[in-house]
Amino acid sequence: HDQVGLVRALNAVGAASWFGVPDEAEPLLVESLETARRLHDDIGVASAMVNLGSGAGEVRRYAVARRWLAEARAFCADRDLDYSGHYATSWVARLDLEQGDWDRAGELADHIGSVGTDAISRIGALTVAGRVRTRRGEDGATALLDAAWTEARRSGHLQRLWPVAAGRAEAAWLGGRPEEMPG
Repeated sequence: HDQVGLVRALNAVGAASWFGVPDEAEPLLVESLETARRLHDDIGVASAMVNLGSGAGEVRRYAVARRWLAEARAFCADRDLDYSGHYATSWVARLDLEQGDWDRAGELADHIGSVGTDAISRIGALTVAGRVRTRRGEDGATALLDAAWTEARRSGHLQRLWPVAAGRAEAAWLGGRPEEMPG
């Protein structure tokens, strides 16, 4: 049997399930996680944990998201898996933003933005930082959101584009520039 292939397949199907049948996502991803643990596949474990946390976050299951993202961050920090650890941290920043903890959201986003991370984590961090500054009426929000937009467009993925588009629309609306809101 190709156990590594099974880990990846369960991870992919579980991650996709958050959007169609969310009640089936967590069990599939936990199976991926446990199989990866048995194989001592740290990257598979980290990927499953991050998909558990980020997927739950996408569908606003905040308690589930926070539990798995905390595990992912600790696991990744212990093993120097920066890519997954940074992505998990960018997601915690997004959850903090969505749940009203702007101070912590901004701190985490600024941290991820300062460590020279990958594009996906950077898009999330720039978006959160821009939205926090927008909501506070602080300078620099537009530049952060524009940078996130440039990188998100480069990715071509809706999952990266829509949060930035929402942040840019919010900035236009709160800034009294409704004509700049996407139509």
